[in-house]
Amino acid sequence: MVNELYFSVIICLYNCEIFFDRGIKCLLNQTFKDFELILVDDGSTDSTFQLCDKMAVSYPNVKVIHQSNSGLGAARNRGIEVTKGKYICFFDIDDEVGNDWLNNIYEELNDFSADLLIYGYEERNLKYRSSNIFRFGRGIIEDKKGLAKEFVQTLSGIKFNNGFAWNKVYRRDFILEHSLKFPNDAIQQDEIFNHNVYQCFPKILISDKILYHYYIFDKGNIRKRFIPQRITIFENVKKSFIEIDNTFEIKDDKLKKYIHLRFLRNVLFNRNPFERFNERKNFYRILIANPEVADSVAFLKKNNIEVQSIHDIFFSLYCHGVRKKSILVLIIVDYLYRGLNKVANLTHK
Repeated sequence: MVNELYFSVIICLYNCEIFFDRGIKCLLNQTFKDFELILVDDGSTDSTFQLCDKMAVSYPNVKVIHQSNSGLGAARNRGIEVTKGKYICFFDIDDEVGNDWLNNIYEELNDFSADLLIYGYEERNLKYRSSNIFRFGRGIIEDKKGLAKEFVQTLSGIKFNNGFAWNKVYRRDFILEHSLKFPNDAIQQDEIFNHNVYQCFPKILISDKILYHYYIFDKGNIRKRFIPQRITIFENVKKSFIEIDNTFEIKDDKLKKYIHLRFLRNVLFNRNPFERFNERKNFYRILIANPEVADSVAFLKKNNIEVQSIHDIFFSLYCHGVRKKSILVLIIVDYLYRGLNKVANLTHK
């Protein structure tokens, strides 16, 4: 056992009473005991407030921060400010880890003192009762060339969905030395934060272990939440990818295609859940006038991206509507796509 505090585990909470007991149990049962648990209550209006305070009274390694509702990014940054551990981990209260989660991480970092550890995870979709394993190949990244290569093969999302904070462990001093902070956008804070971490050239250890169980709940689907700045957020993610591409001089066609495809699919399929005709019409008017959308549509047209599924056919039709600046085409495609989704949802029930 080490003499200094080794881990700070940060959990940001907002109205999480239904998940609280199960999630906290994962942490209380850890075989590795040298850690502090920081609970950031981000202005909860249910019993989360009281549950956090009860934990702090019962367990000396638990710290509680109560703040007015400020968003996930701000809550994580507040948690980082009070950490004392050598390494920082993030845990989402509605997910799960094994009792040996921290012990496995400690064994990995004891062999190689990294600024950043990345490990694999299992994705569990409760709606479709499906499970996917995302396992990385074991490796060490210590220079710009190695990071550029692994960004395309492992870190970008081309092969793995890897824009998370919870499957990573950050060396606290590295985060503080580079003044790294999470943006406070409503979604996708993790991805931009990790891109900023990569741009500071960390020593990275990639583990081949599966250490986290990530749950997808239909209620939390970002397609069903109204987020006014949604297109701006997706633009920021796209620009963040381009900055990485330029910084590391990657010059890989697969990455460029991924950046433009990812941006357009986010904008077109993860848009705000407008129900009224005038709202959708206004959304498409904004879309047609958006220079980042036009840039990505032009790139994909020039590079002849292949259509491989029905989903891709609708994607191509949306892009055609943007190129033609036709709101009518976009609305027709939208009605057809929404109808297809309703049929697909009925077949899954």
